[in-house]
Amino acid sequence: MSIICEKHKLLFILVPRTGSTAISRFLIENLEGKWIIDENLKNPNGEIVVWKKHNAIPQLLEHGILTEKELNELHSFASVRNPFDSLLSLYIKQKHRYQKLLPDKSSWIHENGGTIAKDVQFCNNHTFEEWLFRKYSDKSVLHTLLKPKKESLYKWRLQRVQHILKFESLQTDFSTLMNQFGITRLPMIPEANLTEYRPKDYRSAYSNNAKRLVERVFMEDLKAFNYSY
Repeated sequence: MSIICEKHKLLFILVPRTGSTAISRFLIENLEGKWIIDENLKNPNGEIVVWKKHNAIPQLLEHGILTEKELNELHSFASVRNPFDSLLSLYIKQKHRYQKLLPDKSSWIHENGGTIAKDVQFCNNHTFEEWLFRKYSDKSVLHTLLKPKKESLYKWRLQRVQHILKFESLQTDFSTLMNQFGITRLPMIPEANLTEYRPKDYRSAYSNNAKRLVERVFMEDLKAFNYSY
């Protein structure tokens, strides 16, 4: 969800597949950080309305986990990653790491209607390109680009976040930000939650059609953070 370091007035919003696990562990181990809530917050119907690990500042405010006064006293930050790379990482995790969770109906992938579980099942016997078009095109026919969806990996999650780090320069960006807050002489951020089976260069997984789809669907993210193929 979010890590708060009360002593240093830091609030870290975890964004999936951007090195957020490594940073959160680092904050807990080195800067007295802690999870802002201990478990997922559910509504009376049993649906998760605030995930412990991944959420956004508006959720924290809406559900009384954080007040406006508290937020204004904190330095909030989060990380982003090139959408081309992030999407491939998501597919590979669903195709390999999350498959073992399918039989366990109590697993988080089955929460809130099992949308993630359905994605995991699809990835098991479909290619990266087939997954992309199923997930991000309004048409079910492969390679159809007439009406792609317009989506963002980051717009919702980064609402009211003050500082943005990039996955591609995570250590440098993090150290620079901490120096701004007077926090120096920190150890290096250790690697965590690495994605297995992924190629060294994400471009090797993309056809021209897949590239064009991501460029159109995630145009806003690519422009906002100066990313390209």
